[in-house]
Amino acid sequence: MFQLSTITAFLVVSLALPKNLLAQCDVCQTEVRAACHSETTFSICINGVPSKDYIECPKDYHCTGGKYICYPKSTDEANCVPNKTPQDPDTLCQDIQKTSQLTNESDPTCATYIQCALINGVWMGRERECTSGTWFNGKFCTSPKPDFCT
Repeated sequence: MFQLSTITAFLVVSLALPKNLLAQCDVCQTEVRAACHSETTFSICINGVPSKDYIECPKDYHCTGGKYICYPKSTDEANCVPNKTPQDPDTLCQDIQKTSQLTNESDPTCATYIQCALINGVWMGRERECTSGTWFNGKFCTSPKPDFCT
């Protein structure tokens, strides 16, 4: 009797775990080799370091530390919601050392983005604004407004 109830309890906990695993923001998860960067974005980890090539979860899904990374939002609360402290564009660009346009994590409206460039041997970042009627989708400014923007 004891053995049967222990096995049953183990199965219930095992089935409940994947959707409830917490994913720390910007930290590579051991099970899936990916890192959540926001409620709905993640990137693949290379040698334990998250890449800055962000991938969006499907619509109505959020990023978790679970086996499949993205789970339906209806299953639980968001597991990775970064604090919205302002990003320092220069530090961000020095970290990735790549000429690129990046999501401004401090701007949930997607009206701005971070542009990184190597200037006189120093990686520098600058916050840029999308033109009126366009929003940054993780790669460039576009219309219509992406679903993940407020």
